Amino acid sequence: MRAGDVEVALISEVARILREPENNLDPAHSLSELGVDSVGYCTVSAFVERQFGIQVPPQSLFEFPSVHETAARLAKLIAEQSPEDHAASAVPLSTFTEAATSYTTRDIAIIGVACKLPGADDPDQYWDLIRSGASAIGEFPSRRTPAADNGSPAYLKGGFVADVDAFDAAFFGISPREALAMDPQQRLFLECAWHTFESAGYN
Repeated sequence: MRAGDVEVALISEVARILREPENNLDPAHSLSELGVDSVGYCTVSAFVERQFGIQVPPQSLFEFPSVHETAARLAKLIAEQSPEDHAASAVPLSTFTEAATSYTTRDIAIIGVACKLPGADDPDQYWDLIRSGASAIGEFPSRRTPAADNGSPAYLKGGFVADVDAFDAAFFGISPREALAMDPQQRLFLECAWHTFESAGYN
């Protein structure tokens, strides 16, 4: 299959995803420059597998600086297929512009989950919070109030994550000095990542 034919098919699919006229899309630009987001990349990846019979992971599509080069690479991969594979996956060119019925053909299994949110230290507590309709808004924690009162307006209530200062640096092999310099969100991310593995049965 010629690279030009592949390019026409890609532009048609991108136009469908973005809901833009095809003549507004310049194939000299990359998919990202045209406005394709991460979900769109997954959609294009599934389209390529469905229409051309070749598997190209979404992350690989990020590597090409233009639709021109994307099409050229895909055309080369199609040409490298064995005759048997090509015959099994061949699709008439007239179907290239048909709208897809789903974003992806790949199933995703969520085997572990963790969170640390205002009023909830784990998914079970978060679900209980949602079911009860309770509010996680509370007073500003006294330990996080600035020591000096410079006459600024009183702090409003808000949603605050508990025990943000209880990070176990030694557990993660991080020195106390480095832990103090870390963004609190990084510390929370490490804790949640570990709890996600535990939730999935890994320890």
